[in-house]
Amino acid sequence: MQQLNHSRRKGDLPAVKPCEVFDLIGGTSTGGLIAIMLGRLEMDVDECIEKYTSLMEEVFRKQRVWLPFNWRGNIEARFDSDRLAYAVKQVVLEKEGVETSPLDDGKSNRCKVFVCATAKETRMTTRLRSYKLADELCIDATVLEAALATSAATSFFKPIQIGARTFVDGALGANNPVEEVEREATNIWCSTSANLKPLVKCFISIGTGNPGKKALEDSAPKFAKALVDLATETERTAERCLERWRVEFEGNRYFRFNIDHGLEGVGLEEFQQRGLLEASADEYLRSQEQKIRLRECVANLQVRSSLTGDPPQEMRPFFERSPLPSPRTQQCPQRLWLVPFLRNPRFVGRTTELAALESKLFGTRHPPKVAITGLGGIGKTQVAVEFAYRITENHPDLSVFWVVATNTENWVNSYREIAEHLKIGATFNDDEDIKTTVKNYLSHEYEGQWLMIVDNADDLDLIVSNPTSTSRSLFDDLPQSSCGRLLVTTRNLKVATKLVRNNIIYIPDMTEDLAQELLRSSLVHPDLLHNAEATSEMLKRLALLPLALVQAAAFMNENSATVEDYLGLLEDAREVDDLLGEDFEDDTRYDYCRNAVITTWLISFEQIQRRNELAAQYLSFIACLDPKNIPMALLPVSSSKKILLEAIGTLAAYSFVTRHRNNEFMDVHRLVHLATRNWLRKEGKLEHWQKAAMNRLTEVLPTPSFDNMPLWIHYLPHAEQAIEYEATTMGVGEESWHKFPLYEKVGACLLTNGRYADAEVLLRESRDWREKTLGPCHITTFECAINLGRALNCTGKFVVAEGLATKVLEQMSASQASHQPLTLECLSILAESFRNQGRWDEAHKLNRELFEKRKEALGPDNRDTLCSMSDLAETLRNQGCFKEAEELNKEVLARRRLVLGPRHQSTLGSMLNLAATYWNQGRLQQAEELELTVLQERERSLGSNHPDVIKSMANLAVTYWEQGNLKSAEELEVQVMESNKKILGTGHPRTLKSMSNLAETYRTQGRLSEAQDLHWEVWNRRVELLGEDHPATLKSKHHLAEAKRQQGDYREAEQLHEYVCKKRQAIVGLNHPETLRSMNSLAATYHMQNRGSEAQTLYEEVIKRRQRILGAEHPDTLASIASLAQVSRTVTQTSLMEVKADCLARK
Repeated sequence: MQQLNHSRRKGDLPAVKPCEVFDLIGGTSTGGLIAIMLGRLEMDVDECIEKYTSLMEEVFRKQRVWLPFNWRGNIEARFDSDRLAYAVKQVVLEKEGVETSPLDDGKSNRCKVFVCATAKETRMTTRLRSYKLADELCIDATVLEAALATSAATSFFKPIQIGARTFVDGALGANNPVEEVEREATNIWCSTSANLKPLVKCFISIGTGNPGKKALEDSAPKFAKALVDLATETERTAERCLERWRVEFEGNRYFRFNIDHGLEGVGLEEFQQRGLLEASADEYLRSQEQKIRLRECVANLQVRSSLTGDPPQEMRPFFERSPLPSPRTQQCPQRLWLVPFLRNPRFVGRTTELAALESKLFGTRHPPKVAITGLGGIGKTQVAVEFAYRITENHPDLSVFWVVATNTENWVNSYREIAEHLKIGATFNDDEDIKTTVKNYLSHEYEGQWLMIVDNADDLDLIVSNPTSTSRSLFDDLPQSSCGRLLVTTRNLKVATKLVRNNIIYIPDMTEDLAQELLRSSLVHPDLLHNAEATSEMLKRLALLPLALVQAAAFMNENSATVEDYLGLLEDAREVDDLLGEDFEDDTRYDYCRNAVITTWLISFEQIQRRNELAAQYLSFIACLDPKNIPMALLPVSSSKKILLEAIGTLAAYSFVTRHRNNEFMDVHRLVHLATRNWLRKEGKLEHWQKAAMNRLTEVLPTPSFDNMPLWIHYLPHAEQAIEYEATTMGVGEESWHKFPLYEKVGACLLTNGRYADAEVLLRESRDWREKTLGPCHITTFECAINLGRALNCTGKFVVAEGLATKVLEQMSASQASHQPLTLECLSILAESFRNQGRWDEAHKLNRELFEKRKEALGPDNRDTLCSMSDLAETLRNQGCFKEAEELNKEVLARRRLVLGPRHQSTLGSMLNLAATYWNQGRLQQAEELELTVLQERERSLGSNHPDVIKSMANLAVTYWEQGNLKSAEELEVQVMESNKKILGTGHPRTLKSMSNLAETYRTQGRLSEAQDLHWEVWNRRVELLGEDHPATLKSKHHLAEAKRQQGDYREAEQLHEYVCKKRQAIVGLNHPETLRSMNSLAATYHMQNRGSEAQTLYEEVIKRRQRILGAEHPDTLASIASLAQVSRTVTQTSLMEVKADCLARK
């Protein structure tokens, strides 16, 4: 500008500022800040340098933190963002008078300015403009906001909020904004032709020098990688732009100034090195090469007199003295554009795929062939259209040809249109002639650069010739030239592989954010998406498929439907078929094609059926399973592995299925799954394939156990899905007999997997059907009834389980057949129901009988024998016989470790039972160690939601409570209670037990009101479920009495304790630990009422019995002794030592 103004002064012309010379100034980061100063605030260069320097000194004089990331590894601003805002604000105030001055002030006769900022949410570059464009989104920013947004360099300053949007340093998206300037100029002055170069008089790109890689040394790992990419991309961008503008560069219409060395150690914040900056710049500009370039640049600018509206007259002489094109360029034909679609204004995303296309097609010396592939409706054609428009922005001399490859007729018509525009012959009557002529012309005679897009090349038989066929394939008609590039879109990966080998770009599913943006842009009323939850659910139901989203928007637009309305329709599978099968208007697709999602897939179905019948059968089969994680081993057996792999390969080629990396599982696209089911229904084949799926599942599902769980757990979701489909599409009757064997296997799997209520439903249906068809005394009916009895015990229906077991035992006895193993199984269910009902004496008798019989018949190490021994130990523990229970549990544990292994679920169950006996005896440390081990192993093998895992957690929580670790106990108990409610139900005995434990923790913490409310709820439910005299119900009443005593309501507490004490004496006996607990609490209640004599007598009796049953050192015994000492001190002034001595003497 100094040289320009010096020349102007010689001609008696006034000095000019950059805003009076340039039509458009754009920048990013610090360059963006300078662009605003020069263009929008209309400073001259000297003033800009002065303001910028003082601003930098103010901002960077004090560093806020020394590392650009915090202790979590997240990027953190090193400098004070408020200081930056203040400094910029002062500049704006001085020039504009108000700090809120808008970037776009509505003045049209001034230099246009834009700055780049990066949207934090999407990492996409956004242009903040001082003007409006009709077809571009305008963000109303102030000058201050735009300056802060573009210069909020990551690791230096905090992101900037403009309205609801958040922006970070523009350099993250466009570190070198030269291409942004080029695109913006195209949008302003030649958006239709996209031919910018003839309009450009002077294009100047100014870099900030090469700073090396110093900034990488103190950056967080992820940001460091981004900076490496950033630094590399800046130079690549400059090189790409120079390549595109090579002719203009040589004609002195394009200039690039960038200090190439001397600034390697200077970072953004190091303003103190201003001397080095000036010296490096001076050295760069004094070089002979740059002097020449600078003189040419000034000479170009000297003929400029006003800002541009249309291309100015002054440019004509300049063009006349530009170098002539090369002979090669002179011979190039006029650029042709045969893309049948306008640019899609709703196109979003796909930046990675578009960049990959440009890199593959235009980044190599020998232009290759590339294919883009993906599911029908994923947007392959739209990607190709967008790519065509984008690539011609960078290669305006490129001709683009479009070939429709859906069938031979469309292919020939496309070639005919190309021939007409190329003017390479008269009307062709022979299709082969026109294809050959176009191929030969583009391969040999056409001198210009071209791109041919072959769209919808899906039919392998059409595209690739069969070795046995004598006819030519369409592939044979594709031109090949060093000047040409070929882009193929296909939903068939096999076609892509045949045509381009491994040069394939797969179009993946959209992200939810991009899918929502597409849906929003397709709606007449975007505010319909106000319900974020409903919108998200709708996107998931439509599998984020672009064509389905556009189709949904069309329906909503035409019918004034809401998201909730559309979601309601998606609930019904047949409605979905109608919705996705309904054609709609879409100007981004072919006029002669139906646009519906289902229609596009029916074409693929037909191609698959024609080419690979087994693939079609597999697709029909998996349509009756769950769409996710389908085991390959579940597929019907084929004649060879090769044939199976070819069939699955065909489905994968159409993107209908996706194989997992290990090739043992695959997924089917959700909407393809649904479309296939509806197609089968219309063809009358759905019932056949549902039966086939259920029969195959019955065949492969083993009898479940924890040992083979890794096998059947993968089949289970598919079996459940098959059962659900069968229930909604087929009636109940003799014709549906095939489902019940699967019901039995799935019910047993669910029982093992801890889903007791679901298991009960299936097992009950199966038992009823077996009883109806085979009779009540058939062995299979007995087996079903026994499994149902197990489920009833697990769901807490103990009385019903008892009734069922009793009935089956009577029927077995009456059948006069030998059913000894089943009889013992049934007795085991009966014994468990007794134990669960608190009828421990009856349970003990049965458990011991079972144990002896199994031990004699099967041996001591048999699994069933060990189960009986474990059940007997648990009953003994319930009866308060802790030592005997401990010995039995130790023996069971030792045998199970030997027979089953240390990590088997039955072994872990024995460890938990042994821990419970330790807990009962006050050996809390030993109990805790075992419980932690079991919990860790069960979580690893069963997951966090299995009832056995939750039971392990509950036991550990009780141990924590007993140890006084109330915080840990509460945390676990809340988790246990919520999990039990969700998995077992609010009325299950285990759920009520977890609620009771939590209430006790509240009581111990002094939260008496919460404790009492929860205990009342548990007591009421236990009375309803188990009866008033059940041990668990009496325990709830005992807890209520304790809460009353703590609240000072001694009279009511006494009445409750007396009631519980009498009941326990009658039901479990005077010496049972729970009875002694009631007596101890009653004594405490007497003591609180100053009835010391009664309390002392009762304490003495409790101590005597606890010493005999629990031992002298048991915590409960010692607690009673301490309580007695307190009472004795009050009544007889007896010391604690005397009480202990007296107790020992009595013992």
